[in-house]
Amino acid sequence: MPLNNSQNCNFERVTFNSIYGNYIQHVVKDEDREIFERLSQNFDNEPYFSIRHEINLRNATEGTCGWLFEHQFFTQWRDDPATKQPVLWVHGSPGSGKSTLCSQAIRTLADSPKKPKVAYHFCDFARQHKELEILSMLAYQILEADPSALADLPPLTISILSSPVQLKRTDKVHKLITDLIPRSPNAIICFMLDGVDEELGSSQGRWNDGILPVLQFLVGLAADFPQHVRLWVSSQRREEIRDQLASFQGIDIDPFAQDDIVLYLSKEATELKGPRESDKKVILQNLQDRSAGSFIWVRLMVEELGQRSKPSDVKDLIEVGMPRSLNDYYGKIFDRFPNHLRHLAS
Repeated sequence: MPLNNSQNCNFERVTFNSIYGNYIQHVVKDEDREIFERLSQNFDNEPYFSIRHEINLRNATEGTCGWLFEHQFFTQWRDDPATKQPVLWVHGSPGSGKSTLCSQAIRTLADSPKKPKVAYHFCDFARQHKELEILSMLAYQILEADPSALADLPPLTISILSSPVQLKRTDKVHKLITDLIPRSPNAIICFMLDGVDEELGSSQGRWNDGILPVLQFLVGLAADFPQHVRLWVSSQRREEIRDQLASFQGIDIDPFAQDDIVLYLSKEATELKGPRESDKKVILQNLQDRSAGSFIWVRLMVEELGQRSKPSDVKDLIEVGMPRSLNDYYGKIFDRFPNHLRHLAS
């Protein structure tokens, strides 16, 4: 069976980890495999953390996000072992490409010469994860990257991993993650949290029971072990998040998103079938001018244009029917719902 990107397959005592074609073989003992299975039960064996990442990378346009890897704050965060800024807040407007940027950063970190361990979580408004689930997914990824780390854990932590009851306790998973932090020189773990603001759109309980305590725990780890721990947080600019990250540097991606939109549109121009060549530049300039830094809006409009084969239909969309924002676009979709179903989408 062929292994696709970022898949893991278990065969007897061997685990193969793959990130974009680079296969690493780890020999896993039976008792270690039981530990993995026990830990994964905390999040119902859900491969959620990898699915979102893979989708983001598949949808990324080649050449975009390159500015990040030359940004002073990012390179300092990634490369400086003596940095006093182990936490990086990457923020931007809705639809500006934060999740794609996070996935590009994950891939770049995994491919970098220092080979840091990378553990990530993508928040999703439609799917809440509790604190224990998120922490367990992060711990699982760290161990998955290097199962030999189990041999270096103290006996007390091994006893935690051997007990399904203890593994259901958040404080015990805290200890596990803390003990997994490498102590050797130049060894680093990068924790990546994306879409943290998605947890603010519902009840306060969701924020307090899920990502907030995870964020606070990881900020504390980064502050305690700045030479070994890095934390990336990508989100919209929200006061609740700013309050947690006020002591650390941030990158506003909005100015850079516009340049990436221009690059994306230049590549998509050749794929548009409906408009005449003479009209494509006008259409793409129109999209660029209206985008307001929203990558999602631009992508949706390109998809709408691709569904129109007649030049007159394209012209109508550009001049009359194009929604001015994401909210307008979703409003048009909402208007198509029958009245008796609208409460389900509101």
